[in-house]
Amino acid sequence: MKGKLFVLVFLMALALSLPACGSTPAPEPTESAEIYYVVRLDGTPYDPEAPAFPEEEAAGLAKDAVGLCMAEEGDFLKLSFSGGEEVWVHRWYLQAVDEELQRQREQERQEACLSSGSYQPLEQGEQRYVCMASTGLWARFGPSPEAAALTTLPFGTPVTVLGRDGDFYLCRLEDGSLVYCASAYLSADTGYVELPGAVDLRTSLPELVYDLRFASEDNVAGEALYPAFPLLEEQAAGYLAVAQEVFRNGGYGIKLYDAYRPAIAQQRLYQLVPDSRFFTDPSVGTSWHLLGRAVDISLIDLETGEELEMPTPIYSFTDEACRDSSDQWSAEAQKNVQYMTDVMYYAGFDAVDTEWWHFNCVAEGEYMDPNLDYSQLTVHSLTELAH
Repeated sequence: MKGKLFVLVFLMALALSLPACGSTPAPEPTESAEIYYVVRLDGTPYDPEAPAFPEEEAAGLAKDAVGLCMAEEGDFLKLSFSGGEEVWVHRWYLQAVDEELQRQREQERQEACLSSGSYQPLEQGEQRYVCMASTGLWARFGPSPEAAALTTLPFGTPVTVLGRDGDFYLCRLEDGSLVYCASAYLSADTGYVELPGAVDLRTSLPELVYDLRFASEDNVAGEALYPAFPLLEEQAAGYLAVAQEVFRNGGYGIKLYDAYRPAIAQQRLYQLVPDSRFFTDPSVGTSWHLLGRAVDISLIDLETGEELEMPTPIYSFTDEACRDSSDQWSAEAQKNVQYMTDVMYYAGFDAVDTEWWHFNCVAEGEYMDPNLDYSQLTVHSLTELAH
């Protein structure tokens, strides 16, 4: 009897432990993956209440702020930040911390843009264009004047145009993001500008290699600080032409990294690198760059197109970049810097002790306005100039 009772209890316990007929066991609860995003632009707009752009302008999110995604609705994500605030942000302003997820997002965005029935790729393939709107150009999320206005492209901003969609170009910005811009305000010519007492060097020295670092994202600020027009005071440009001729006769050429630099850019650079060896403090002095009478250069071998060996990469703000550290330089770097310096001295430029790349024009000439208003300049076509 006790044995039968034991079997009965065991069978009842087994029955209670089995799922009902036709059902499946409930899965073990799992914690969902947390997805973090980084804010790409300073002043990114947000709405604390709804998935929409704020109706009134207000101070936006700071660049590089990191938020945890709490929800998604349409093109907006709800992010929670370390301070406890939760806000809605348009997905265009955000970059996923997970690189694979970010690549997937970019691919999906591009596929959506290219699949539009009205989209037409450029016949010649992707092309570099430049913003010609003197007061800036709205970059939008869609090919319509009613589409969300995401950011303003300053005059002179370069973009890569993929194709046309109605009256808009689909453009890839320097950071890889896609936007739409009104086609009437973009030109396939990089363009040059004219202003009294100054020269756009591409009109007088087109053979130079131009790598304007502070007019691109490839600098300590991580963004373009002014339009990509290599300007120099008129007489200083003439002296630079003398130097270029001497270099060319020796089989070399100038690679130009910076020339005229507006005061607002100088202020930003000094904030980022508050070291007077490399950037003059705007509150106590004026850099020759701001007067259009300084250049940052290196040299290339005209036969190979390769840059000569120099002590450090350009804009290495270290002791090694200083001329009094030349005993730490390689013999080849010492020889190249000395050759470059001798020619620049001959042409009317002085070197500085703290940057092997920097030369001031101390010969005759006037000064440019440190607060040049680029929006007032007229851009001309380099193609027309060539004809």
